[in-house]
Amino acid sequence: MWSVVKDLRVVLILAAAMSSVVMAYSGGDGSVGNPYQIDNKADLLELGATPEDYGKCFILTSDIDLAGETFTEAVIAPDMDNYELGFQGFVFTGSFNGDGHIIKNLTIKATDKDYVGLIGYQDRGKVYKLGVENIDITGRGSVGGLVGYNSGTIIACYATDAVTGYTSVGGLVGENAGLITACYATGAVTGDANGGGLVGWHSSGTITACYATGSVSESSEAAGGLVGYRESGIITACFWDIQSSGQAGGSGGKGLTTEQMKTLSIFQNAGWADQGWVINNGEDYPRLSWENTEGVPIPLPQDNPFIGSGTANDPYLIFTPQEFILLNKYSGVLNKYIKLMENLDLNGFTMYPIGDLGSFSGVFDGNGHTISNVIIHLPSNDYVGLFSYVGPCGKIQNLGIENLTITGRDYVGGLVGYADYSDIENCYITGAVNGDEFFIGGIVGYNRFSTILASHAAVSVSGSSISDYVGGLIGCNDSGVIGYSYAVSVVTGDAFVG
Repeated sequence: MWSVVKDLRVVLILAAAMSSVVMAYSGGDGSVGNPYQIDNKADLLELGATPEDYGKCFILTSDIDLAGETFTEAVIAPDMDNYELGFQGFVFTGSFNGDGHIIKNLTIKATDKDYVGLIGYQDRGKVYKLGVENIDITGRGSVGGLVGYNSGTIIACYATDAVTGYTSVGGLVGENAGLITACYATGAVTGDANGGGLVGWHSSGTITACYATGSVSESSEAAGGLVGYRESGIITACFWDIQSSGQAGGSGGKGLTTEQMKTLSIFQNAGWADQGWVINNGEDYPRLSWENTEGVPIPLPQDNPFIGSGTANDPYLIFTPQEFILLNKYSGVLNKYIKLMENLDLNGFTMYPIGDLGSFSGVFDGNGHTISNVIIHLPSNDYVGLFSYVGPCGKIQNLGIENLTITGRDYVGGLVGYADYSDIENCYITGAVNGDEFFIGGIVGYNRFSTILASHAAVSVSGSSISDYVGGLIGCNDSGVIGYSYAVSVVTGDAFVG
């Protein structure tokens, strides 16, 4: 008899345990094949209050309205005190599939907290196909509309409305050290330092095929329409609206007018095909296909007008100023071989840096020719030069640049703003290079693990009264190699001036 009762109790306990697993959230078991289902506000709050589940898989099965709730920290993964003590389970490392749904009316008032957003801290986790709308988020540092700090992956997401903080404040992400792709933000961003329409501080990682349109208000330093401050990392084929943001510059991406931001061909030639975007050409900004808005999928890039195929044996050939300027508009040329076939006079032409759509990692051979009368005036932009960002593995050779005038903010050089694991050989510059605060050089603003050989500069290199790292040849040389090169320059700045 006792054996029968004991067996019955075991069966009942197992049944209860199985029932509790089935009933967690609105279904699922948290696995890849059967994620936990978040169907309502109670499910979302349960996720936030259950850090032991932060490594599991979730799927949003309905739109969720958080109206009437005011949070005092991030909804998910807010507890950084425990994380810093070594409890890794207090950061989000799982996956959250929005499945084309939205979370709206999220209000967070956390003026004394860092890592503030729907998700406070994501480390190796993944969020995708999710929109957050009508948000009102206030924090201190690393504050974002979707994620406060991201070192994971965010794909096909968007955020709208207001984000406010002190430092590292972004419409979508406060601080990014991971991957953000095919995302956008439209909300107003307010902060004292490192404020960006999409990301406040891009410390590392990659941002690709993204845009921002929200206003960015900064009372201090490092504001940007797309990214406030870019410490390192990659930004490819990204844009912001210079009119709606109120920001003419930034630390990555390309600024466009509102009209340009609604033009299909710009995103087409930047390589946005097959990224999940649609656009109603001339009527609206690009939208994510899962939003089911009007528009057509962004097609593959148009054929570029250059002779050649971009290979070492058959490089693209540049004969005219018009062709040279077009190099700035096609992201597909950035890893190709390019050869200059004539001397070019850019007097009267508007020029933007090559590489602000992404790092130039190809080979540009000046072929012994010159480019003269270049004017690039972007005083609010970082990474400014004839080439914005070169490397890894990029190379510029056999090129003369005469009578140029370059104006940027930080990382400013006559030839290259930022050279990273790249090569510059047999090049020269004459003219003027002007920057604001950091890393301003006659040929290269910031030289990182790159080689400069047989090159020289005869330029006026000017910083402001607070400029650091200003040099006639290079603003700052970080583990790079310089050989057989010289500068004959007038150099002004504050500290570390050479």
